[in-house]
Amino acid sequence: MDFFGLGFGEVLMVVLVALLVFGPERVPEIARGLGRTIRTFRQAASGFTTAVTKELDDARKTTSDIVTTVTKELDEAQKTTSDLTATLTKELEEAQKTTSDITATMTKELDEAQKTTADLAITLNKELGEAQKTTADLATTLTKELDEARKGLETLSKAGSDVKPQEPARAAKPVGADKVAGPIDQNDISGKQ
Repeated sequence: MDFFGLGFGEVLMVVLVALLVFGPERVPEIARGLGRTIRTFRQAASGFTTAVTKELDDARKTTSDIVTTVTKELDEAQKTTSDLTATLTKELEEAQKTTSDITATMTKELDEAQKTTADLAITLNKELGEAQKTTADLATTLTKELDEARKGLETLSKAGSDVKPQEPARAAKPVGADKVAGPIDQNDISGKQ
């Protein structure tokens, strides 16, 4: 048995010293006072322990509530972040697809426009070449007819006034001379005859 860290022999020694110092009449009174003091001390210690335990329990509960609240809010923030990331990723992929589709469409239309422009340039160059050739042929024909008309006039003026007027000689018509020069026909421009 242990009493305040003292063994049985030590406690017996303290009781004997108290009997000798205070005498047998006063020992019961001192023992009662000592018992009350020990009881009061135990009650105070028990009350202190209870109060400290209650405060620790309250602190643990408060800490647990705070940890639970923070954990819940952190989970909600992570879920919100995850949802936001998923939404942004989906929208980014849709934007990239749309951009890709627009780029493909614009590239196709640009290629078609370049092909159409090249075809138009070829057609216009061909028609311009044909128009230049027709103009050159017409100029050559007119020049020949003008030369023949001059020769005919010179012949008439040489023959003089004593010769009977003759009908002017008709020059042979060159090939294509029966075409009349006039406005360019739309069929000629397009290259169709």
